[in-house]
Amino acid sequence: MFWLYFARDFYTANTAAAPQRANDKNHHVYHAQLAAVACKSFPRPALVQPQPVAAAPSNPDTVYLERLSAEGDNAFGVWDAEFGFRSFSSNFERVTGLASEECEGHDWIHAIHHDQQYALNEMLLNAEQGTDGSCLVQLRDMQDGWRWMMLNAKAPTASQPHIMVIWRDLTEQKALEETLKQIESSLAMSERGRSAFLSSMSHELRTPLNAIMGFSEMMKAGVFGPLDNPTYQQYAQHIHDSGATLLQKVNDLLDIASMDVGGLELEEGEFNLGELLSEALEIHSHQAFSRGQTIKLDCPNSIALHADRAKLICAISHLIGNAIRHSKNDAEISVIVRAQPDEGVIVSVRDSGEGISNAQLEVIRNALAAEVAYFNIESGGIGLGLSLAKELSARHGGKVMIDSIRTRGTVVSIVLPPERVLSGMPQKRRQRR
Repeated sequence: MFWLYFARDFYTANTAAAPQRANDKNHHVYHAQLAAVACKSFPRPALVQPQPVAAAPSNPDTVYLERLSAEGDNAFGVWDAEFGFRSFSSNFERVTGLASEECEGHDWIHAIHHDQQYALNEMLLNAEQGTDGSCLVQLRDMQDGWRWMMLNAKAPTASQPHIMVIWRDLTEQKALEETLKQIESSLAMSERGRSAFLSSMSHELRTPLNAIMGFSEMMKAGVFGPLDNPTYQQYAQHIHDSGATLLQKVNDLLDIASMDVGGLELEEGEFNLGELLSEALEIHSHQAFSRGQTIKLDCPNSIALHADRAKLICAISHLIGNAIRHSKNDAEISVIVRAQPDEGVIVSVRDSGEGISNAQLEVIRNALAAEVAYFNIESGGIGLGLSLAKELSARHGGKVMIDSIRTRGTVVSIVLPPERVLSGMPQKRRQRR
């Protein structure tokens, strides 16, 4: 078409100027050239009929993935057994750290840690056979770092003929789990170290204490001759009493160390509560006698319990020892037992000491209610013995209660649940209508 328009314009312009060139000797040649250009034939292009634009064939994988949230925490990929990965959700690179174009087909397998590749292949094979599965793997992202990914394979369905693989990044969760494991390991090592230290120190303290108590006892008895000065007799008695008190504290530390590592397991059996209390009083009879104190026991002989006899006598002994230390000389200490159908058996130890102030009593009660293991009470060592009694009672499903009146004394009670009582429990009274 361009050449036709050019020939037409050329012919028109030169025809208008033809009279001025009539005498030109090349006139005939000129017109011959002009005619040749104007009459030159050009192939006429065929008319092309406009065709309707065909819609691009829709990819069922893309349509399915578009239904999924691209801003979620899960990435999605469509897996074909023959081709491999066909397509991915738009958030695939953000979630996995891998470029989607590099993971099409079977090329993505190089990013999976070689130790998990077998489990991953098993998951995909099971999905091809119609079974959903999951697999935890590590993959190397584009920054050459490792990520923990949870892969879930969904077997084909009628609406989705291919396997859907869901990718979820668990890197932060695994890092948190590893941190927690390290903390737990450090705590366990610290607890074991602390318990080992207490046990070692208890052994190191017990050996010289036994020597101190033994030699002081020999001095009091005058084994190698009497002590002429009465003051030396008093000193020997103080040395012996102080050594016995310190030895008891060392034994308490051993019990605490055993409880920390779970070493105090109950060895339960059947026994009479009255006999147990009589044995506990016998343990402290010498200590009470030396201070001019008397211990009164009020316990029905018919009460039988199912519990750990050694642990229970240890708990009660701590309460009796506290009562002796906090009572004045020539005072009376009471051990009273009550059995209630609703509450169980209550063993109370009452002293006649100075008592505990209301503020301090509130601190102890809050500690008992909050299940605090150790107390820091400024009253001559009540904290350690009370904490041990509380823990040993709790192992039996019981509890420790305390009440005190200033200048009138303190009552500490161990409460054992009704299911620990085998006999001697009074029956409930029927209410009158």
